[in-house]
Amino acid sequence: MLNIFLDTTNTLFLTLSEMQTQPSIYYYFLFTNRATKAQKVLYLENTSTKDNYQKFEVDGSEFDDYDTGLWNYEAKASNANHDIIGDVLESGYMNLRSGTTFEPSGYNEQVNTYHTYNG
Repeated sequence: MLNIFLDTTNTLFLTLSEMQTQPSIYYYFLFTNRATKAQKVLYLENTSTKDNYQKFEVDGSEFDDYDTGLWNYEAKASNANHDIIGDVLESGYMNLRSGTTFEPSGYNEQVNTYHTYNG
């Protein structure tokens, strides 16, 4: 599952080349919100220097006008002109989250005293 936070630049690591027949440095991503069915398309450039995975930078502000929550995604190869090449290379889930993380207001440790009965 991919996690994208709204207020930051997110680094995503994927293994899209496993299903790819032709090398590509550009990829088309279609994100679909599971509840509202809203869609967002991103064309991302692979910045990885390794052949066994692809690395992408996603600015969370791309999703500022969209609802947080669970999204589906599909990734396909693309070129610099944004032409889609071939079939879906990978699909899965993306969790769009606000930039503020949850922190509990306090925690009192549990009492660790025990009573045993020998009866």
